[in-house]
Amino acid sequence: PFLSTDIFDWKHELSSLFLRMVPKKYDDLLFVGYLNTPSGIGNIVNTLSRFVVAYLKARDQQTPAWDTFQKIKLQSDLLDLGQDRFMHTERHNYEVDLWKYIKAINFMTSKLSLSQVVPAATEKSATSRAVEPQYGAVS
Repeated sequence: PFLSTDIFDWKHELSSLFLRMVPKKYDDLLFVGYLNTPSGIGNIVNTLSRFVVAYLKARDQQTPAWDTFQKIKLQSDLLDLGQDRFMHTERHNYEVDLWKYIKAINFMTSKLSLSQVVPAATEKSATSRAVEPQYGAVS
């Protein structure tokens, strides 16, 4: 255990992480890599990385998608990651179906990424002023 059980009770809460990495109580703590797939985790490292970037950007910008995600993560038991395909043993508590997991991560990543506030390059803020190009002789 690397965190005090006062902060995160890993014995009881690790299996309830949304997408096997997002705790219900915190928005500034992620557990990346606490899952097992029959094909290994190497296939999903890039997918997880993209999710973490989208998650952190949405959190930083407090987007509407972020607010929705905070509500969704409370219902991790409704998410089908293929976990019912495996034996119900302690060893298999963190097993997921690779393709269902990738699909769920990609879906959440796209939703978190869509509503990130990105000002258009052509928009001018209220305080900006147009600057006319200066043409003159080059010496």
